[in-house]
Amino acid sequence: MRSVPISARRFMGIVLLVVAPLVARAAVADEPYFPDLVFDRDRGANDFTVDWYSKHLAAMKEPSLWALSRKDPAATTYRFLWLPTFHHPAAVRLVESDGGGMLHAVLLDGKGGYEPGKVIASIRRKLNDAEWKEVRRLLDRARPWDLPTTSDPLLDGEDGDQLIVETVRAGKYHIVDRWGSTETADYRNLCRHLLALSGLDVMKTWKEYREE
Repeated sequence: MRSVPISARRFMGIVLLVVAPLVARAAVADEPYFPDLVFDRDRGANDFTVDWYSKHLAAMKEPSLWALSRKDPAATTYRFLWLPTFHHPAAVRLVESDGGGMLHAVLLDGKGGYEPGKVIASIRRKLNDAEWKEVRRLLDRARPWDLPTTSDPLLDGEDGDQLIVETVRAGKYHIVDRWGSTETADYRNLCRHLLALSGLDVMKTWKEYREE
């Protein structure tokens, strides 16, 4: 779905930055969600992204994986935050435990490019061996921990959704942020699989954003 051209997205971001930053920072002041200047060396551009993503994670009552990585060097956790511009935001978090995985998924009733809204679905369950094995296979193919955090802005697409994957492995935190069609096939397959595995009612919307 060719919904938001780059110029419109930039304008939308300015509006969002003006309205939301004080609320977002207050909500996560004790435990920031992201390392300093992780998205952009320019403070203003970085803070816009931090405020945008943080307020959605705060509305989902999601923990800071950046803080977790500094507190627990043994933690292994992955989280996919999906922000479709005009549709409900979702997050899927996987926590490795005793050789298996626990899934935590949240869906908000707001819009990924605007206000997050409130939680309308929350799922928590243990993955079976086959499910966890497939997740690990897709992670090993996509290797998000090895990808650069951001892509070349000149390559930004117009598909209208943000795909953000955070990883915590052996105390090391990494985040990958992709807009629209700039993700690789392996990265896209990982994100799609996590959404499908979550059981959240979002796959129809996902397909809309992948249509030509």
